[in-house]
Amino acid sequence: MSKSRKYLLIAMILSLCLSGSHISIADASSSKSVTTENVNVENNDAEVNKAEENASSDIQESSFVIKNFKPREYDHILIDYKSSLTMSALNENNRIPMGRMVTMMTSLLMLESHNSDDVITARDAFKAPAGNSIGVNSLEEFKLIDLIYAINFTSSNDAIKVLVESDGGSDISFTEKMNTRAKELGMTNTNFVSPYLNTAPNQYTSLKDISILFRELIKYKDYYDVMSSKSHVIPVTNKKTSPRERMLNPNLLLQVDAGKYKEGEDEYSFYDKDVKGIKVSTLKEGTSICASFKIVNDKELIAINYSPSGSIQCYADNKHLLYNGEANLHIVNVVDKGEVVDTIKVTEGEEEKVVNVISSKRITLVLKADETVQTAVNKTVQIMNRDAESIKKRSKVGIMRLSKNGQEIAVVDLYPQLSIMENTFIGEAEIEENRELTTWEKFVWWFWLLFKIGLILFIWFRLLERNRKELRKQFRARENKRQSVVDFGMHKDLMRK
Repeated sequence: MSKSRKYLLIAMILSLCLSGSHISIADASSSKSVTTENVNVENNDAEVNKAEENASSDIQESSFVIKNFKPREYDHILIDYKSSLTMSALNENNRIPMGRMVTMMTSLLMLESHNSDDVITARDAFKAPAGNSIGVNSLEEFKLIDLIYAINFTSSNDAIKVLVESDGGSDISFTEKMNTRAKELGMTNTNFVSPYLNTAPNQYTSLKDISILFRELIKYKDYYDVMSSKSHVIPVTNKKTSPRERMLNPNLLLQVDAGKYKEGEDEYSFYDKDVKGIKVSTLKEGTSICASFKIVNDKELIAINYSPSGSIQCYADNKHLLYNGEANLHIVNVVDKGEVVDTIKVTEGEEEKVVNVISSKRITLVLKADETVQTAVNKTVQIMNRDAESIKKRSKVGIMRLSKNGQEIAVVDLYPQLSIMENTFIGEAEIEENRELTTWEKFVWWFWLLFKIGLILFIWFRLLERNRKELRKQFRARENKRQSVVDFGMHKDLMRK
C-alpha cells in the first residue's frame, strides 16, 4: 500500500503541474441567462408568420428611416444594452405611475425561483381578484411560462394571484419581496403596494428604474422569448378542455397590421421588424409608458419613454427615440484598457530606457454621428512619477484627464507597461480585463480539464490493479507455504501404528 500511496502522490503532483497552463474563465451566467446576440428567437405562431409574409409593401421591412429627423423633447431613457451606457435621457428619475409595469417584477421573482416549465396550481376555492382575467379555475394547473405570458400580455390579475399564492405566499408577503428586490437592484424611485395592476398613487416607478429591471429580466431567455413573441395561446389544462383565446403582445411595434402614425408631414408604420417588444402601459389618466428593445447592426437598444398624451404619441416617441439611437448616436472607445498613451524616459545607473505608459481602464463615450474621438474628446496626460524604483514596484506614474466641450468626463490612472530592470510586462498583467472566452477557447479548456481528470483516473485504476495483483500474489504465497508444512505430530502416530 505504501507504493500505491507514492504513485498516487506522483499523479497528484503531475496534475498540479499540468494545471499551471490552464485558461481562466470569467464568471458565467446561470443556465437560464442568455446574451441577446446569441439568441435566435423562433416564432412558431403560423398565423403571425403568414400575416408577416403577406404584409403590404408600404410597411417598413428594411432599416427604419425617419425623413427630416428633428429632435424633440419627451421624458425618456435610451440605453445601449451591451455597454449599459445611457445614450440619451430626460427626466428619467421622475416618479411616474407604474401601471402594467408592475408585472415585470412579478416575472423576475418567479423566473429567479422557478423553471419555466414548472407546474403552478391554483388554490382550492380560488377567488379571482377584480380586473383583467384569463378565467382561472380552482386547482387548475398551468406551466409557469404560460402565466408569465398572461400577466405580461393582458395584465391578468387572476394569473398574478396564482403566482403570488404558488409558494404559500400572500399579497402582503409577495409585495415585500418585490420591494426588497427593487432595493437590491438599485431601483431608488420605485415602490410597490400590491402585485396587481392598480392606480394607487403610492405605487410608482421611474424610467431609469424600469430600465434597470428590464436589463435584469432580459438575462433570462424565457422572458426574452415572451417579449419577442407577437402572440401566445395557453394550451389545454386539467380544468379546461380547449385552449384559451389568443393573447396579443400589446406593443404595436411588433404587430404587422398595427396601423400608421405621422412624423411631421410623413406617415410611418408602427411595425418595425427589428424591434423586440417588452411592455406597454396605458393608464386611465391617458398617460402611457412604452418600452422596446431593438437589435440593429452592432447595437442593442433599450428605449423607454413616458407620454402624458396617450398611447399613440407614446409609440411615435418610442420609434423616434429608437431611430435617434440607431442613426444619430454611436458609442466609441475613447481609450482601451492597457492602451499605450505615452512614454517616459527613466535613468537606471548610466543607462536610459524608454518605458510605455498604459491606461488602467477602458472609457467609452456616447457621441453624435458626426463626432469622432479626435474632434470631440481632449486627452491630457500628466506624468507625476518617473522614479525607477517606483516603476519596478508597478506604482501609478500619472493620470490622463478626458474632457468634452470643456467639461471633464473621466480621470484614468496610468501605469508602466515594462519593468526597466527585467524588461518584462507588468502593467497589462496587473490590469488585464476579464473577458468572455471564445467557443474555441472554451472547447480547449473543457478538453484539457477532461484530459486531466481522465489521466488521474487512469493512474488511480492502474495503481489499484497493481495493488490487487500484489495482494493476490501474497495470498498465493501464504497458501503454498501453508500446504507445504508437515504435521510432525500426525506423522509420529502413523509410524507407531
